[in-house]
Amino acid sequence: MLLLTTYAAPRNKLAMALFSAGMAMFSGSIYLLVLDPAAFRPLGPVTPVGGLALIGGWAALAFGRGRGGFPRV
Repeated sequence: MLLLTTYAAPRNKLAMALFSAGMAMFSGSIYLLVLDPAAFRPLGPVTPVGGLALIGGWAALAFGRGRGGFPRV
């Protein structure tokens, strides 16, 4: 996903930041909850926030600046 973002809109820092944060929060919290649900129970509410960050990343990529399409190689 990050590679697609850097290829599609290399100057869209907001989309890259939202994708990075969303992947870390969403995937990381699920991973830790699977490892030990009792110890990482407080991370449960982090998962939806990470999902919202991923959705925001897609929105920033779609509506953000630098929408010139894919660069020609």
